[in-house]
Amino acid sequence: MLRLAPGEPDQPCSIFLAEGTSHHKFVLDKTASKFDDLLVIYLATMAKLAIESPTPPTNSVDFKVKCLQTLLDYCHRFDVKLKGTLKKMKEANTEGKLKEYFTQ
Repeated sequence: MLRLAPGEPDQPCSIFLAEGTSHHKFVLDKTASKFDDLLVIYLATMAKLAIESPTPPTNSVDFKVKCLQTLLDYCHRFDVKLKGTLKKMKEANTEGKLKEYFTQ
């Protein structure tokens, strides 16, 4: 199930994915709006990591960081050119500061 909810005037809407399931619920925040063409890959990453997890993940910062690191790994393996915020996130990940994007 996919449901859209209007966001604040300065933020995009929230996307609730798999909200009807008892184990996997995802809420995409404003960070996900930066992924442009890679949003589908990010959603697949969230689902993959959730399914592989021995316990149901939450939308915790650690889960989001792990999803983004997996997305960045995908981009590296398939030579996807990064730009804008995603490029800055890659640099932050290299410096070990990726968590800051989700705690601001």
